[in-house]
Amino acid sequence: MTSETDLAPECKRQRATPSDISASAEASQALEESLAPEQTGKQIAPTVLCVMAEESFANLKQLGGARAGDSSVDRIWASDSEGTWEIWAQNTGSTGATLRALRSGQVIWEHVVQDNVQTLAVDGGFVAFSAGSELQILSVGAGRLLLPPFVFVSTPALVELSVEGYLAVLTQDSSIKVWDLNSPACKVTTSLKHHCEPGEVELLSVKPKTAEPFVRLKDRQLLCFHEGLKQWFQLVGPDGKAALPPVVSDQRSPPQPVELMRVEGDLLVALCLGDVEDFETALDTLARYYAKNDAQRLRGWCASLLGRAVGSSQAWDWLAAELPRTSLEGARLVREVILPALSARTDDLRSDLEAALPRDSGAKIVGAALQEEY
Repeated sequence: MTSETDLAPECKRQRATPSDISASAEASQALEESLAPEQTGKQIAPTVLCVMAEESFANLKQLGGARAGDSSVDRIWASDSEGTWEIWAQNTGSTGATLRALRSGQVIWEHVVQDNVQTLAVDGGFVAFSAGSELQILSVGAGRLLLPPFVFVSTPALVELSVEGYLAVLTQDSSIKVWDLNSPACKVTTSLKHHCEPGEVELLSVKPKTAEPFVRLKDRQLLCFHEGLKQWFQLVGPDGKAALPPVVSDQRSPPQPVELMRVEGDLLVALCLGDVEDFETALDTLARYYAKNDAQRLRGWCASLLGRAVGSSQAWDWLAAELPRTSLEGARLVREVILPALSARTDDLRSDLEAALPRDSGAKIVGAALQEEY
């Protein structure tokens, strides 16, 4: 069994923007044939293979991501976060599997394993895949085995690699471990046993600065692990809403569309990943909608961004504590994203925000009225 401290660095790092992806039927069929030419009765020339791979790659790159996107039994696909490398695994039943790496549509290397591949990930200069109870780590550039296989008591259910070289593994017994493949060291050991089953996990990722894992479930819940407290926090509930503190008010918030609740979850995922652009985009969407439809909900977000009460809304301690760990600054977000979205019907909220903003945060800003519906 590989020691958690025997890992070594390899290859160039790349910028990550993880998201779930899936291959088109045409691309899957073309690469399935290329990976199993013996079934067609003819040998496919390398140049033809590269053309087919390039066509499929053009379709897949538009979606981006770093997770295995084809969940069929005989074929698994994954791409790195830049869309430069894609790895295809073709399972052949009792004879094991063949992994093939393509860089910008060109075949670079092949790697044969004795067992079928169940999970697959590529990023940060590494390829990670599970076969049976083993997890193997290869160099993405050469397909070379970097260290002896990891052997797990429970079969890996989900494997994720980040651009920083963090490897996260969720096993069938609900355990999660995160390794830094560059340090080398095991950074986090935890379990989802009392929160969900492995099959309920839709997304597994890690924070780029702390290596703390977070998961998004199929029912829209978002859970984040705090290493210092050794505790999981629910950031988004089953209803899709972020876990803002409840407001004591006679005014009941109106029901919100499912798509908007998904935006709240996307905003928090972006915060966990440190993605400033995606965070501000999601916040702008929420601000524009809530300014017209639910000023009380928007007030709660503003309180959490500022880390202090705004009217009857209290700050969300988790969000207020998380912002300083990123390059995001709450007062600036309220000033540059929230205030411009306010309309005449939210004058009370604007007044409360201007009173809550730090004195050195700039001159008084009058929000422009919304010009179009959400």
